[in-house]
Amino acid sequence: MSKDASKGSGNPEARVFVADTPLTDPQFDRFQRYPFAKRIAMTLARRADPTSITVLIHGVWGEGKTTVLEFIRKEIDSFPNTIPVNFNPWRVSDETSLLLSFFATIAG
Repeated sequence: MSKDASKGSGNPEARVFVADTPLTDPQFDRFQRYPFAKRIAMTLARRADPTSITVLIHGVWGEGKTTVLEFIRKEIDSFPNTIPVNFNPWRVSDETSLLLSFFATIAG
């Protein structure tokens, strides 16, 4: 354990645990994901091309993908003509269910 892990606790055996929860407040963004997410949100919200677009956020477990998505949503919410929709395709087992679930999500 590093010295910093028990710093301020008064107990050198104290452990500091960090929750595996995505960030929603850019104030706590120690890894500078917010500026990246803001650029993506602005690009999507200002896009004039009527064709569809897919954005991939790729990384291994724990690298902050969900935090980036939360930050993108936060920024997109500031544009009055955008409607963000959260859809998680990983919970669907087949194509028919995927399509039904997707359109049900959009229908809201």
